[in-house]
Amino acid sequence: MRGESEMDKLIINIKSITHAHKAQKLLYARRIASNIKKSINSDNTSGCGYSLIINNGKADIVSFLEKNGIPIISVRNGRDEV
Repeated sequence: MRGESEMDKLIINIKSITHAHKAQKLLYARRIASNIKKSINSDNTSGCGYSLIINNGKADIVSFLEKNGIPIISVRNGRDEV
């Protein structure tokens, strides 16, 4: 079912490309695939940043990244546009 896989998507907004790449490497070490896309925040308070997109992402991924020094701006689920 198409909607089910889209709802399992986790979108994590990160301020810098350096942190986005570090996060991607940490996840890769745990065998979790992810993609990085440039994003622009709609509220214009944080300027541009990067979104780490994880299919079948679980909420514990966010705490794992934070414990490993990745500053998270925001987290969204589902089909939200980057």
